[in-house]
Amino acid sequence: MRKLARYVVDTALAVFANSFIGSHMIPVRLRPRLYNLLGHRIHPSTTINTGVFLGARTGLTTGPNCYINHRCFFDLGGEVILEENVGLSYEVMVVTYDHAIAGSDSRVGFADPTRHTTVIEKGTWIGARSIIMPGVRIGAGVVIAAGSVVTSDCEPNTLYAGVPAVAKRSIS
Repeated sequence: MRKLARYVVDTALAVFANSFIGSHMIPVRLRPRLYNLLGHRIHPSTTINTGVFLGARTGLTTGPNCYINHRCFFDLGGEVILEENVGLSYEVMVVTYDHAIAGSDSRVGFADPTRHTTVIEKGTWIGARSIIMPGVRIGAGVVIAAGSVVTSDCEPNTLYAGVPAVAKRSIS
């Protein structure tokens, strides 16, 4: 019975967070406070636009002056840390779960998922519809071009683009 009660509470809070807090009804400056009440660690100067999906009640940490644009997605199986002045454009997806490929009778590999921490260091910009894969560390001052898929760590002050994202050039 406790498991059922916990499930009901978690589901209600997820609906509250992703439907109500992330809606146009809540002022943009109030969202960080409400997400913090659920268990996240959002700096008060962070801007979180509408339609952002948070897959858990905890796990998102932001530094000062972060910007999370409309319809970004965080699965939050593992922790996501956005250092100061990080910007995420429209519909950026940050994935923290990973799992092995299942057997040949079923490729649905939900058994034994692994949770990874993803860190995006200060001053980084992530372009629209980019995907950040589990466990990646993106260095300070990086720019990720729109539509890129980041599968490995990124060196500071570098422009990355592509699928998978590769270093294109150094930036100052």
